[in-house]
Amino acid sequence: MSQLPQYIDIHQLLKKTDNNFTTVYIDVRSEAEYHQAHIIGAVNIPILNNEERKIIGKLYVKEGKEKAIMKGYELIGPKFHLILKKIKTIAFDKNIVLYCWRGGMRSLIMEWLCSTMGWKTLILNGGYKSYRKAMLEVLNNKYKFKILSGATGSGKTEILQQLSKYAQVIDLEEIAIHKGSVYGQLHTTLQQPSQEQFENKLAEKLLSFNKDTTIWLEAESRLIGRCAIPDPILAQMDVSDHIQLNVEMAIRAKRIATEYAHLPIDKLIEATSKLQKRMGGQNVKQAIAYLQNNQIEKWILMMLSYYDKTYIYAMTRRRQNNIKSFTYDGIDSKHIISYLLSLD
Repeated sequence: MSQLPQYIDIHQLLKKTDNNFTTVYIDVRSEAEYHQAHIIGAVNIPILNNEERKIIGKLYVKEGKEKAIMKGYELIGPKFHLILKKIKTIAFDKNIVLYCWRGGMRSLIMEWLCSTMGWKTLILNGGYKSYRKAMLEVLNNKYKFKILSGATGSGKTEILQQLSKYAQVIDLEEIAIHKGSVYGQLHTTLQQPSQEQFENKLAEKLLSFNKDTTIWLEAESRLIGRCAIPDPILAQMDVSDHIQLNVEMAIRAKRIATEYAHLPIDKLIEATSKLQKRMGGQNVKQAIAYLQNNQIEKWILMMLSYYDKTYIYAMTRRRQNNIKSFTYDGIDSKHIISYLLSLD
C-alpha cells in the first residue's frame, strides 16, 4: 500500500532550527502565480503552466470537475519525466516541501510523482495561502525600531551596512531593489518585486530577528519605487526614535557625485524629467540643461536643494521629542557606529 501524504504546518516549518533539516521548497503553481509572490527561496516547478492552467480553468467552468481533471492529466502526463529530472537536480539529499495555492490537488499530484521515485516529501498544509497569512501576522507584530534619518547624501545606507555587523538592521531599499527616489533604479537592471513579495521578504527578515531587541532601519517615505512599506510597519517607524545625521552640503554633494556622476546622462535626464510636477517645469528644464552641458556639480546642488526641502517638510511632521541629532563629518564612521550602539 502506498503511504499517505505527510503534511507540515507553516509554523512548524518556520520554527525548525535543526541544521540537518535542509529544506528545498518546490512551488508547483504556474509561473504567473509564482512571479506574483512565493516563499522566499522556493523553486518553481509547475504542474500546470500558465496556458495549461487557463485551459483547465475554462474547461472546469464549462464542463465540470471530472473533465477538467482528465484534461489536466492529459496535459501533464507527458511531462512527468521532465518534472522528475528537475526535482532530482535541485533536491538531491534535501528535504522536499511541496506547496500549491492551498495544499490541494497540485501538491498531491507532485507528492505522488515523487513517491514513485521513493523520494519522501512534505506538503505544506494550507499551501502558499497559509504562508502568506503567517507573513502578514509577522508584519502586524510590535517591534523596537530605531530610525536613522538624514538629508540625501548623508551616507545612511553605508552606516547601516556597517552597523549590521553589530546590531539588527533591515535595509528596506535592498529588499525593494530601489534606492527610493526617481533615480532609485539606475544602479541595477533587476526588477522590483511585487508588493506581495516585498512584504514577504520583509516579514522573513523580521522573523529572523529578535523582536524584543532594537531593529535599525533607514527613514523612508511610504513608497520605495513602486513598493509600499506595509501600514503596520510604517506606523511604528513614524513613532520610533529617529537619529538625524547632520552632514555638510559639500560632503553630501561629493557622495552623490560618486554614486551618480558616472551614470549615462540620458538616464539621468529621463529620471529628472519625472520630477516636473513636483519641482516645476522651469526648474526641471534648468536641471536638464545642467546635465546636457555636463555641469554635473550644478545639477547635484540643484537636486540636493529640492530633496532637502522635501526632507525638512517630512521631519517637521514628526514628533520633535523623538528626534536626536548627530553631526557627522562623513569620514569617522567608527565614531557614529559607537554612538548608535550606545543608544540601545
